[in-house]
Amino acid sequence: MPVGPWRSWYMRATITGGTGLWAVDTKFTEDPAGTVVVSTNRTVIGNSVFRLGWLPVVAPYVTFTLTLLVASATDKITVFVVPSLLDPPQASRTITTPYVSLLEFNQSAGTFSDHDATFIMPGPARLEVRANMMPVFWDVQQLSDAGVWVVTDRYQPGQINVAQQWDILMPDRPVRVTVNAISKFAVITFDLSLSPT
Repeated sequence: MPVGPWRSWYMRATITGGTGLWAVDTKFTEDPAGTVVVSTNRTVIGNSVFRLGWLPVVAPYVTFTLTLLVASATDKITVFVVPSLLDPPQASRTITTPYVSLLEFNQSAGTFSDHDATFIMPGPARLEVRANMMPVFWDVQQLSDAGVWVVTDRYQPGQINVAQQWDILMPDRPVRVTVNAISKFAVITFDLSLSPT
């Protein structure tokens, strides 16, 4: 379809009632036949969370293709696309809710815990952590096209009871943070925040 004077587009997508995995492939092209490709983007929808966020329009024509990646008997996908004449806004200006937010969370020694992001939104984000003991590893994971969690980044603060931050880039797919409490002798207490920037 032609995009006319659009400068950005907002997409909200969700799966109702299932545990499957869908892909929404977006292709921008210079021609209506779709042969001169300028840009492609894949959004993976799953893990019972919805996708939202703005992306730039980069060519005169766009094609959306929906593909079921991992089947589930009751899965249905709903996708809303809203055009805009404005440039895509900074994520933190449109969404003030953190992906993950935990304060004074207790975890047993020698265990791990998974903390799912509450929504999917591609773009810059900030991971901030603090723990009362070491060692603790913080793994940022993303859901692959096969429905498998893959570690993309691992962080280990060098101090206890000091908040430390890292700037990361959120993919267009479900994300979670896994907290690995390596200590074998005590319960750890930690804060965890992953927010759009």
